[in-house]
Parts: sequence; C-alpha cells; structure tokens
Amino acid sequence: MKAFIKDKPEYVNIDACGTIMRVMFIQRITDLYGDAPYSQEGQAKNGIFSPVFDKQQDIYTAILGQLETATAALDATKPAPAADLFYGGDVAKWKRLGYSLMLKAAMRLTKVDPTTAKTWAEKAYAGGTMTSVDDNARVYCDANGNSNSNSDALLVPDDFREVRWAKTLIDFMQSTNDPRIPQIAEITAGNGRAANEDRTTAGISTANLQIGMPNGYDLLGGAHDISTAPGYPGATPAANGTDAPAPDGKYSRPRLKVYDEKTVANVIYTYGESELFLAEAASRGWNTGVAATHYANALAADMQSIALMNPSPVATVTATDIAAYVAAHPLVPATALQQINMEYYVATSTTFNFNETFANWRRSGFPVLTPVTYPGQYIAGGVPRRMPYPITLPQTNGANYAAAVTNQGADNFATRVWWDK
Repeated sequence: MKAFIKDKPEYVNIDACGTIMRVMFIQRITDLYGDAPYSQEGQAKNGIFSPVFDKQQDIYTAILGQLETATAALDATKPAPAADLFYGGDVAKWKRLGYSLMLKAAMRLTKVDPTTAKTWAEKAYAGGTMTSVDDNARVYCDANGNSNSNSDALLVPDDFREVRWAKTLIDFMQSTNDPRIPQIAEITAGNGRAANEDRTTAGISTANLQIGMPNGYDLLGGAHDISTAPGYPGATPAANGTDAPAPDGKYSRPRLKVYDEKTVANVIYTYGESELFLAEAASRGWNTGVAATHYANALAADMQSIALMNPSPVATVTATDIAAYVAAHPLVPATALQQINMEYYVATSTTFNFNETFANWRRSGFPVLTPVTYPGQYIAGGVPRRMPYPITLPQTNGANYAAAVTNQGADNFATRVWWDK
C-alpha cells in the first residue's frame, strides 16, 4: 500500500495508515519473539533476502518515532482510505488509534525504561487517544470465505469439546461479581459426550454455575488426568446406553453464540485498553489525567465492547449493570496497579486478544500465575516468557538468526525479551 502511493503526496493518509498498520504488526511480532527483522524486512525487490534482526530496543525506538510522524501527518482534508475495514475512512479515528498505539508502546517500557515510557505516554495523551468504544479497532468477519479463525478452530469437534475458560479467569470474575460472566461463559446443557459436542445448542450461562478449568491436566487417565484436579466437579454422565461420559462437560466453555459465530470480530485494540493504560500512567504520577476517571471509563467500555464482538449484539451487559459495577469497584490508590492490570487481563481475554494478554502479563505481573508441572513441558518451573522463532529460520536466514540468539539469549520459552528484563 505504501509502495503504491509513493511520491503521491495527495495520498498522505493512505501512507500514514500504512505506517500505523506496519507498526501494529511489528509490535505483535517483537512482543512475541523479541529481536526481529524490521529495518530490512519487505525489501526483496531491493535484493535483501536475508534481513537482519533488529534489536527490540531499536524496534521500539523506531515505532514510537514512526507513530509520531504518521499520526501527525493524517489530514482530514485529503483523500481517506477507501477500503478501510476499521473505520470506514474516518481519518480522525485513525489519528486517535495512532496516539493510542503510541501509548501502548510507551507502556510496554515501564519495567525497562520508565523515563522513556513516561515521555511517550504523556505525548500520546496530549495528542488525543481513543474517546469511546466507537474508536475500537476491530474487523467483523463473514461466513463466506473470510470467517473468524478462532471460531473455525472452536468449531472443530475436539476443540469444541475440550476448550475451556481458565480457572484463574472465572474465579477472579466471580470474586468481583462481574456481569460479563453470563455473556462470555456457559456449561453444556446436556449430559454425555454427544451433548458436549453439540455445536447447535446453547449452554447454561448462569454466573454462579460457571467453573473454570485448572491448568496442567489432560484426559489420558494417568496422574495428570483432569479427574485428579482439586475441586473436580465430576463428569457429565452418559446420556444413554451408547453414549459416554464427558469428563470436562461441567467446566465452562466460551459461549457458543458469541465466540463460535463465523462473523465474530477480530479485536485489535479497544478504547477500554487505552483508558487502562492512561489510568496506570496517571497512577504512576504521569501527566495523563485522573487515574480513577480513566479506570471507570475502562470498566464501562470493556463491558460495552463485549456486545461489539458480534455484528448483531449478543453479549450485552445492561447499562444498569454496568453503572452498578463501576460504582462498586472504584480505583483504590494502594491497589491501583493490580486493579488496572487484572481488568486488562479480563478485557483482552474475553475479546480473545491473547497476544495482548500474554504481553501485558509479562510486563505487569498480573494475574499472579503458578507454574504447572507436566511431563515433557517446554519450560520447567516457570511460565513461558516468549515464543521461540519459527523452526525454519536457521535454514532460511541462518546467520542473522544466530546473531539474534547471541544478542538476546537462548531461543527458548524461558528467555525474556528486552522490555521484560
């Protein structure tokens, strides 16, 4: 897109949107892997087939500067993007997205470089971040060749039968009486394996009946079988003489009518997430507004965003329930960082934005997780801190891969990326 409009200044908005999207992509990549190709990526036409791996610190320096330039360049008087799945060509919303992405990039640096984080967070706030759920960056899918990949996976019988919400998430949401529980979770309505594989019948969404599944168990009948888990609720019994029990049928699955619909949205970044970052920045004493106000805005927005997961709202939390929840959960300075980041955990989990959940956990330490012990696991005694590089890289870009490993550390799940040191 950027190459197509090169040297055509009248298309400055398309160029700027291209830069913002490129930053969006590389942040996901570098947050997951660490050092990655960036300064030389996409330059095969210039003869660069083995791009160097930029250090993550250099990538973050680059993307913050590029976001500043691109966002400032957006001009509502110039032609808008015509094929814009996010905002339908609304340049003002792209500008708010640009500053909100700047804020997110800044907040990634709170552990490793809080001074730089503060500078860029304040700059993003001054520029103007998202102002409502109408600014959420999301793309609705369709059922005719462009369906949601998450729903495609969940609709595979084995995944539908076995994918369950985590105990950590459901326990926390129940502890706060979160009204999103019946919107995002359900247990199988019937008994037995057939009912547990039925992808046409909605389950039971009553909040106090939901049970999250603990990590580190399987269905193999041995020492780690789910039936050995503390508090195991038991299998749903066989429904008839030819059926079989469902060992995990009483654990909560993602709600069928929300997450298994092929049109469900891919959620990229939300107003609620942006407000939580501003709340944390303000709690740190930075010039980003009032922490309590941002936090209250985020709670309300995150509940409103669940309804936006589907083109026709399904997971709708009433305005009355939202207002009551916000009033009952004010931000407390002594526990502000925990409150903010636990809500970030709920918000990104319930919108299936798990890359972001993983990144923010590494940055913030919330939720507090207990490592599991399981035979043959990839990392012993800890929770993964990054994703190893694709296994083809030593063959396709060996020298630069080796240099990245030398700089960053062993190519495994335990090595921490730069901002997670």
